[in-house]
Amino acid sequence: MAAIIDFLLQHNPTIESVGWTDDLIDSRILDSLAFAEFFVLLEDLYGSEIDLEYFDVENLRTLERIQNTFFGGQQRSAGAR
Repeated sequence: MAAIIDFLLQHNPTIESVGWTDDLIDSRILDSLAFAEFFVLLEDLYGSEIDLEYFDVENLRTLERIQNTFFGGQQRSAGAR
């Protein structure tokens, strides 16, 4: 999760941290310009291509959902509130 948080912070220099349950899409922490690059990072960290036919963007709304969907746990990382 540290790589995901680092990515989000690098693309949003005005924020200092990302809350574990912050809505990344509605708050524009993850915007359409960075989405493709973020998705590639997520696939790299996941270790496999993500099948878009079965993919639900709702699973990218929060760090918590990303952790639970792709990495199966409740581990919190530095930089997350």
